[in-house]
Amino acid sequence: MSQETTHMSENGRIVLPVAIRRAANIKPREVLTVRVDDEGIHLQTRKQAIKRAQAVVKKYTKNRKGLVNEFLRERREETARE
Repeated sequence: MSQETTHMSENGRIVLPVAIRRAANIKPREVLTVRVDDEGIHLQTRKQAIKRAQAVVKKYTKNRKGLVNEFLRERREETARE
């Protein structure tokens, strides 16, 4: 884990040090998500945010394969009942 210090300008801008950008593989003009929780402020690339979301969903879908097919089957059954 890399750790660097930086500062915030008067207009609220923060420069990420080059060591942090390299460690996180952040490219110029890359879109970042910013999340705040009790532990602090977290910056993530879009790819990192997607990976995190997939990990959260995986906890609730363990041992369940074919969720898309299951969803489609349920929708078809609902449509047939209507």
